[in-house]
Amino acid sequence: MKPFIVGLILLTVPACSGSKGVDSSPQDALHLEAPTPPQSLDDAALDALLAATQGLQGKSRLEAAIGAVGAACTAAASEFAGEALALADEVRATTQSLDCSSPTWDSELETLLSEHDGQSWLVLELSGRCVVPADHADTAAIRIESRQKVELRGAAGAVVDGAAWSAGREERTGLEIASSSEVVIRSLEFTGIETHTAGADAGGVLVESSTRVVLDELVVSNVGVDYDNLDNLEEGNAFGIKLIGTSNAPSRELLVRRARVEAMRTGQSENITLAGDVTQFAVIGSLVFDVDNIGIDLIGGEDYGTAQAHSGLLCGNGLGGQLAQNPAYPPDGDAAAAGLYLDGGGSGCIVALSFVEGFSNGYEVGSEGANPTVENAHLFGNVSVESRGAGLLIGSLAERVDPKKPTDRQTLVQRHVIVGNSSADVASCLEGGTNDGDGAAQCEGGSVERRGVEVCVSGVLPASVDACAWQSNL
Repeated sequence: MKPFIVGLILLTVPACSGSKGVDSSPQDALHLEAPTPPQSLDDAALDALLAATQGLQGKSRLEAAIGAVGAACTAAASEFAGEALALADEVRATTQSLDCSSPTWDSELETLLSEHDGQSWLVLELSGRCVVPADHADTAAIRIESRQKVELRGAAGAVVDGAAWSAGREERTGLEIASSSEVVIRSLEFTGIETHTAGADAGGVLVESSTRVVLDELVVSNVGVDYDNLDNLEEGNAFGIKLIGTSNAPSRELLVRRARVEAMRTGQSENITLAGDVTQFAVIGSLVFDVDNIGIDLIGGEDYGTAQAHSGLLCGNGLGGQLAQNPAYPPDGDAAAAGLYLDGGGSGCIVALSFVEGFSNGYEVGSEGANPTVENAHLFGNVSVESRGAGLLIGSLAERVDPKKPTDRQTLVQRHVIVGNSSADVASCLEGGTNDGDGAAQCEGGSVERRGVEVCVSGVLPASVDACAWQSNL
């Protein structure tokens, strides 16, 4: 393969991502062209991220990275989920306040939601610590189903606490939004939800088959699997935020902005998940910290047929603090999971200006089992720091049901910074070779027709783009 000129390359093909030109054909026929990066995703934005993170460690460094590129990612989000972004920024007056010191706050809220006609906005504000009663009958602490024009927000410090309600029970979720449109949830924390039942999820926030939904400044904490009381450790699952759609009931125009997902034990599941037919989305400025499995995951296949999360944006997210051990993976308990993973999902997506530190793998593009192929994913200006395995992994290491079906096609990686990993394996990655060992970058033979990989491997965090020695090829 011949080398290409080192530098920022902006594709000139028409954009197929975002709210303009989304392929509406059935997903088994999904073939998206390469997305054009918005103008705000450039070397200056990456320089700002690198400069802001100098001399910092841990969560402080992740927060600095998020803050440095917030404006750039917001500008980019307008091209992917513009309607949801406008919905998030609209100012609405409170129409009803609920003090959670009332022992019947949950039933009062349920009544207000069920009686809402959707003609005008219902704006509800919760205050205090909303303890979900142990006898709360629904599997969701708060359910918004078949509703429209609803904003639910928290006054300063508002928390929905599901500890007493979820203990010893099966599937429990803090908030479920289903078959709804124009829903805004902001400034609320969901905490204390657990499961020790095989095959039953514990979750923070679930959005399913809905349109124009905003999750703004939410906190999901201490949600997960109770490993001590689970008989089969491999069958415990939990999630922080999950956005899903099916081919018959897709989800569109979704925005997750400035979320914090922390202190999570998700078993073999993920902390922020977008799965099935989900498109026109943006996950920006969000923090994932102190977790034991995948940070953010775009999924295709699995329980969703050929549908996959596609035509969206992940930008300016900070992920770190992954535990080295996860009991859901016996016998050794190795938490071999990526910070940001395109697992059979992510076709026509852009992943940009994110910072992943201390995960097993930093960023991974591939497709396991029978999952669909990932096509035309574009990674720009991302940073991997001190991954235990690979800072960048293109081509899933899992076996394919059909070995002739590629894991990914036409992946383009630009300005990827890898810190604290050996550079010995970078050459084989750039040449498209197979590498089964740990290293700074890995590529597998299942990946085909890669558009290009451009990496900078450094022992310390570079101060700028110019401080990098870029290695690249087509």
